[in-house]
Amino acid sequence: MSDTAAILQRHMDGLAAGDLAAIMSDYDGDAVLISGPNTIRGRDAIEQMFKAVAANPPKLTEDVRVVEGDVAYVTWHTADIPFGTDTFVMRDGKIVCQTVGVNR
Repeated sequence: MSDTAAILQRHMDGLAAGDLAAIMSDYDGDAVLISGPNTIRGRDAIEQMFKAVAANPPKLTEDVRVVEGDVAYVTWHTADIPFGTDTFVMRDGKIVCQTVGVNR
């Protein structure tokens, strides 16, 4: 398993468990998370966003997972969201950029 695949798996497991510490251990201190017109910069700001997510972990079903080098791409759905997608860019064992998109 590549480092990127291992980081992604650990991140998704942490998300499913609502484990904020596990989720945040994957982010670089200067990471950027982009969702639509919103950009969240820095690990501390990303952690604030994930506090709400961890308190009520989503029950995601993955539809597609692709890992190519330092990039991972996932499509998923939940009972309330018919289509979601995340792209992760990883460097030196940490997520440095993530994009999130959903179609409600």
